[in-house]
Amino acid sequence: MAEADTHDPRFGQSNEHEEEEGERTAKEVLIRNSDMSPEEECVIVGIANSAVEEVADLQGIFETQKYSKMSGIVKREVESKFGDGWYVVCGKNFGTYVTHEHGTFIHFSFDDLHVCVFRAR
Repeated sequence: MAEADTHDPRFGQSNEHEEEEGERTAKEVLIRNSDMSPEEECVIVGIANSAVEEVADLQGIFETQKYSKMSGIVKREVESKFGDGWYVVCGKNFGTYVTHEHGTFIHFSFDDLHVCVFRAR
C-alpha cells in the first residue's frame, strides 16, 4: 500500500514544526478502524494526543502505568464532551472485540501506541 493510502490526511502526520518551547515532530496517526464521524474522530484523536503529551515526561513509573494514566485522562475528557459510558484502552500489545453503540468506536495508533475508544451502555 502506498504511503499516502495508509494515513488519514485529516491529521498532520510526520510534519515538523517550530513551537516556542522548541522543535517537535508530530505523531504519525493511523486510523485502524472507526464507525465515527470524521469530526468526532478528530476530537478523540486530539484528546488522546494531549494525554500522550501529558504523561510523556512522567518519571519513576512503569510504561504500563503510563498507559493506565492515559486511558483515564482520555476517558475523563471524552465523557465530558460526549456523555457517560465510554471505555478506553491504551497500549502496545492488545486486541479487541467489543460490543459498542453504533457510531461510537475508534481504534487508532500513534506510531506503536494503540488507542481504542468506544461507548457501551
